[in-house]
This record gives sequence, structure tokens and C-alpha cells, in this order.
Amino acid sequence: MTYPRNSPYNLAKICRYAVRQSCGHLEDINIEYFGTNELLINIANSTSNLRCIRVAKCRKFSEKGFIEVVKKFKMLEELDISLTYLSEDSFEAIGRSCPLLKTLKINQVIHSRGCLVPYADDETFAIAKTMPVQIMGNYICNDALLTILDGCPLLEYLRGCLLLDLSGNLVKMCRERIKVVLLPLGIDRLYSI
Repeated sequence: MTYPRNSPYNLAKICRYAVRQSCGHLEDINIEYFGTNELLINIANSTSNLRCIRVAKCRKFSEKGFIEVVKKFKMLEELDISLTYLSEDSFEAIGRSCPLLKTLKINQVIHSRGCLVPYADDETFAIAKTMPVQIMGNYICNDALLTILDGCPLLEYLRGCLLLDLSGNLVKMCRERIKVVLLPLGIDRLYSI
């Protein structure tokens, strides 16, 4: 569910209704723009079967609320966080709480003031220690990618990372360890991966 501009509908209310209608069998949900702490708590309390959740551009829920909710997603296999900032604490909570997690998709983050913010080393280490990942469009640097490659041998997908300098050994490591590497136009011509 996504919130179109000028929508006359209360998507949070519609989403809660759909979750209630699933009678505890909800397995996959996509929430864009309108997600709140209350909505995530409602989803967590309504199903124990959630396998996939995508949270995109949701600025109305707190990280503390997210950490509490993710503890209830024991069956989660895929988590997609797009244009939403999470810190080291959140990634550690995801890694500890979701033992079946196969895919964590993280897409570039936006700071609350609207400025692009790269994931810091602490977040990178938390990810590398606890889970497999797909990296999409993030502003990570070579050191962060090396940390993730060392900590996540199952990394399969790397796309659009603008700050990478894929020269020397890093190109070789990416070729050997990552199934799919898609770089931004122009950059992809610099490196033959």
C-alpha cells in the first residue's frame, strides 16, 4: 500500500482492516509513506506468520518503536527498508530477533532534514555481524563494503553504490563473492564486473 498525493483515504485505517481480515495469516505487507508505530504494533500483534515486510519513506514511526515491533517478527525472511533511517541498534535488533531472515534490503537513507546520509561504520558492522543483505543505492564506501563482504558471505546483490571505488582487489572480491553487481550508469563502464 502506498499513499498517493492528495488521497482522500485513510490508508492506515484501510491497512488495519486488511490485517484484521487476514485472521492472523498475513505473510507479506508493503507500507509506503503512511506507516506509524501504532500500525506496526497492530501488524505485529495480529500475525505471527509475517515473512516479508517493506517499509518505505515512513517518517511517522520512531526507531525505538521499530525495535520493539521487530522482536515479534520471528518468522520474517525478508525486510526491505527504503529511504528510512535506522541506526546500529535497529540492525542489531533485526539480526537478533529474526533468525530466519534471508534478505535485508537497505536503500539510501534520508535524514529528517531531507539530506542524504550515508550509513556509518557502526551500522555497517552491525549489519555485517548479524545478517545477509542486499545493498541498493546506498552511500557506502569501500571499507564498509569490505566489512560487509567479510561478515556476510551470503551477499548476493549490490546495486547503485555511488561512493565505491571498485579497483584492484575489491573488483576481484566482488566478482568472486557477489552474484549480481549493478552500478550506476557511467560508473559501470569504469569497472568490468
